[in-house]
Amino acid sequence: MTSSARLAVSVIIPTHDRRASVLRLLVALRDGSFPHNQFHVVVVADGCTDDTVAVLRTTQFPFPVLVLELSPGRGAAAARNLGAAYATADVLVFIDDDIEPLPELLEAHTRAHERGPNQVVIGPPLPVRAPDCDFDTLAAWGWWEKQFAMLRLKGHRFTYENVFSGNFSMPASLFAAVGGFDVALNCHEDYELGLRLMRHGADVVFVPEAAGYHHELRDRRRLILRKRAEGKADVFLAKRHPDLWPSLRPALPLASGRSPLGILRRLAFASPTVGDLVARAMALLLNALEYLRMRGTWRELQAGVMYYWYWRGVAETVGTTRALAELAAWCTQAGAEEASAAARSEIDLDLRDGIAEAERRLDEHRPAGARIRFGIHEIGHIPPLPGAEPLRGVHLRARLANDFSVPLGRVLQIEAALNGGLEYLLGNAVDRKEEGEGREEFSAPEAYAGSTHAAKDLGNTDHAASADNGVSVIIPVHNAAETLAETLDCLLAQTFSRWEAIIVDDGSSDDSARIAGSYAASDARIRVITQPRAGAGEARNRGIQLAREEWLYFLDADDWILPTLLERMMVAILADQALDAVHCGWSLMTDARERIEDGVCHQTGDLFPLLARRNAFTIHACVVRRVLVQQAGGFDPSFRVVHDWVLWQRIARGGAVFGAVRATLAHYRMRDSSLSANALALAAEAVRVIELGHSRDQRVPISLPAHADGRPVNERACAEFEYL
Repeated sequence: MTSSARLAVSVIIPTHDRRASVLRLLVALRDGSFPHNQFHVVVVADGCTDDTVAVLRTTQFPFPVLVLELSPGRGAAAARNLGAAYATADVLVFIDDDIEPLPELLEAHTRAHERGPNQVVIGPPLPVRAPDCDFDTLAAWGWWEKQFAMLRLKGHRFTYENVFSGNFSMPASLFAAVGGFDVALNCHEDYELGLRLMRHGADVVFVPEAAGYHHELRDRRRLILRKRAEGKADVFLAKRHPDLWPSLRPALPLASGRSPLGILRRLAFASPTVGDLVARAMALLLNALEYLRMRGTWRELQAGVMYYWYWRGVAETVGTTRALAELAAWCTQAGAEEASAAARSEIDLDLRDGIAEAERRLDEHRPAGARIRFGIHEIGHIPPLPGAEPLRGVHLRARLANDFSVPLGRVLQIEAALNGGLEYLLGNAVDRKEEGEGREEFSAPEAYAGSTHAAKDLGNTDHAASADNGVSVIIPVHNAAETLAETLDCLLAQTFSRWEAIIVDDGSSDDSARIAGSYAASDARIRVITQPRAGAGEARNRGIQLAREEWLYFLDADDWILPTLLERMMVAILADQALDAVHCGWSLMTDARERIEDGVCHQTGDLFPLLARRNAFTIHACVVRRVLVQQAGGFDPSFRVVHDWVLWQRIARGGAVFGAVRATLAHYRMRDSSLSANALALAAEAVRVIELGHSRDQRVPISLPAHADGRPVNERACAEFEYL
């Protein structure tokens, strides 16, 4: 940035009795990449009783530092407002005193503002991990990581709950226009400001490069106080902005009054003295569960403790359950006008005009919702979302690739037939006869006459017409006669038909080979290979060697998938050709098809930081480019249980770009005799994979420079502890 008489950035830091933390922050700004003559700092000491003010006023920095005092302490909102009043630059950067900025933080904030006016820029706080951290700290980190994983998603639609004040920036004129923070709030004041910013027309953007280390001081007492304050804040938000009521926790379906959570909620209103004693006893029990490393039970009990203190805050504010019901009724009535206005702003988008045109219209009109169709055929509806930013063009492709991939797939299916020969691109657009007999003619309705535009925008017609859109499904089999037919029937039921299946019989001694052969005899897309027993990893590697299609999908012989899995994955790939892999949600099931747990990885893009410490998805929840699997050396046979995790980690280290279909499309059977059910084997191999993710990996020929040495070594111990 070129120098000028006017400073580019005002950094505002509210603090309370954290002299060492503020000094650490200022030293980080001093050592950063942003020119010292382009910013100044305003530190607001909010009721400090230590020597923060004296030390800051006698310490020299190569940039101006103004120290203001609020006495008595009035809270972070008032402190930030006071700092903004004394700021002189065009851009305000608010940083909490427990953030240690990375060198490029200020530079990243200013670059983002140069890309457009009226932007609110959010930077991520990176948790500083310690090997001896307790379960409460791990739970808090998990919450933060989940939040920022969502913000990283391409096409994420921001809501007021995504505006975090610990590391964010905006034009000074925008802050003044909305009136700054509401000083009546001492919790979620950033949420409330975020709502007013969005309604003023601001665009919220997430900039990963604007990061800082988060030295958060959080124990259970602070967590409880925070949860109690959140209950009070939600009541305040409901009264101030009644249209938000559907998005606030008190409006969500409540646990049964006779359930443990229901009893805790009733105590919060009817007998808070008794409830406090019960909640404190539960908190003491958490210590014993943590000592015994019973993390699953600890998590359930901790959720109950926090649930009680949240409702304790609600009860303190509204008084009675009757008053809460009256508040709900008032919010519904008072928010009706806002909801009606949002519904009136909805627009119709016809994809016959092309995706680019639909995106342009969203950017032009910025509606609260949109109805999407293709001619006379409905694709889907994006409804108004309380507290969310108006729709933008960038939101459309993500919704098409995820929520509306099935109806959109039907449209692309028609396009495949109209363009002459993309048979079996997305479903049964063309009826295939016996080989050698040709195929039937296909006539498309007039309503699909404009489908060429949609297909070109979503997936470049030339690319869509290439062989790159086929999938090789690799199925290792060892004594799976009881389940193999069910798995193959799931494959035959796929609405996406451009696939081949390579069944590798790995030394089975039952009827597996015969069953596989019978399916191969009736469908030319299925091939059966036999080999002596070598293990599932080697069987998959054999299938990779024989694969013909550009995309690979790994399916175990005892699992099953929904009919639309391949279709939805390929639609996501067509929607963003930069993707190297796409993952979806999955369910872990027993032999009796009883659900154990559901899983979904929301994170997209660069997944190496995540995969360095844990496996993000099961093996049959991902479609991946064949060439990347080959470059990574396929499956590592030295791992028997988690070789899929090792493969995903190596692919990500090399710079693969991951996409996501956030729907449960695959079911993973956890059998008592399976390797994946062996906790000891799993734990031993997991430690090896985590170690691999925090060091160099010689089997990856080309790594992203940032990932060549793996994740920082000091994060390894915490990653192992968290996993185990």
